[in-house]
Amino acid sequence: MNTYLAQLAVEVAERYVIQTERHAEGLSISCRDLKGNLVASRILTAKQLRNASLVSLVMADLKSVLLAPQPLPPITPLPESLHPSAS
Repeated sequence: MNTYLAQLAVEVAERYVIQTERHAEGLSISCRDLKGNLVASRILTAKQLRNASLVSLVMADLKSVLLAPQPLPPITPLPESLHPSAS
């Protein structure tokens, strides 16, 4: 598990901070942007942590969410007065 988290932290270090919290029930993973906003989180129970395939898939999903291309802002149409056909 530590290897998966270390690899993920290195890959997203420029854009996100990975925080983990162990508790009796399992592990919580929080991913925050550099401004401190929560971007993604995952919670794994102790039983799930023993399943290496599941942990690998969860880390891959988290990585795909964090490294997905950022959506472009919506395009705002020009007002009619500025439209090229308005002349």
